[in-house]
Amino acid sequence: MRDLCIIAVLLFCFVSSQAKSPEVYFLHVSSEIDYRFAKTVVTSKVVNKEPTASEALFDLTLPNEAFITAFKLTINGKEIEGKVKEKEQAKQEFEAAKSKGQSAGHIVAK
Repeated sequence: MRDLCIIAVLLFCFVSSQAKSPEVYFLHVSSEIDYRFAKTVVTSKVVNKEPTASEALFDLTLPNEAFITAFKLTINGKEIEGKVKEKEQAKQEFEAAKSKGQSAGHIVAK
């Protein structure tokens, strides 16, 4: 199953490289460790210089015991808080927004 996911990621990157893909111009990882707990914040800034919507893919590996507690997008200065939704509903909403050329984010755990 892991090999299948890697192939899908490589395929996505190959397909998206046909057109200009969004550019990651800032990536910062910060961790705080307090006794047995660690809090890690990953901040990335991406710009799409094309007039049409484009998709950016980030692949992060988390330890089995880790979980995501927050997800935020800032688009043109407007901050949008992510919401936890049922897997299929979240995917449908993401695909609908994407098909309309709207900005959207979607996190999938593997």
